[in-house]
Amino acid sequence: MDELRHSKVFRDRQMYVTIAKAAYKGDKEIFKKHFAKSMGNEMCEEKVNVVKIAMAKLVANVPRGYSKSTDKIFEVLMKNCKSGEIMQYLGALEPNGNVKNKSLMGRRFIDNANL
Repeated sequence: MDELRHSKVFRDRQMYVTIAKAAYKGDKEIFKKHFAKSMGNEMCEEKVNVVKIAMAKLVANVPRGYSKSTDKIFEVLMKNCKSGEIMQYLGALEPNGNVKNKSLMGRRFIDNANL
């Protein structure tokens, strides 16, 4: 698993986040102790948008306050990723992580600036 997270190939890092999402669904404590902690420490400075999108999708499903690491990832994404590709996955959330509009959670938007 560590090889996926540290890989230079972005698809491996994307797969790591996908496995973390499955771990969260299966066993939340394993996710919290292993995946969330390592992602919060080592993947916050991710440069590839596809991996950032995968992290945004994961963080949107994890309640704020559940893990300090996922809260850290959420804050970094909210602060550094102002592009529409990533923010659309967090767009229905307020900075504190509360859902501001449930009807927007499943919808995706096109950023007019990128048309």
